[in-house]
Amino acid sequence: MFDVCSVIIDVVLLLRGKVYDACVWRCMLNGSETWSLKRENELALHQAEMRMIRWMFGVKLRDKLPCAELRQQLGIEHIVKVVQSNRM
Repeated sequence: MFDVCSVIIDVVLLLRGKVYDACVWRCMLNGSETWSLKRENELALHQAEMRMIRWMFGVKLRDKLPCAELRQQLGIEHIVKVVQSNRM
């Protein structure tokens, strides 16, 4: 039998991921087709993304949850991979 609360939480997280994808990513990646990314730029994008994801979950950095697990629960990809796939 499914736990109703866990199903509702999963749906809410997926909805947050869709809103994040539709709004936040679009603003952060505006014009990314022409960017020449250096390692420090990729690191800054990754750090900003993880701060926002942790904030959405209410998780602190000291909780040491893996980035991949948080992204998977939201149903989003790594931001650097998205930038690389958007290049011209």
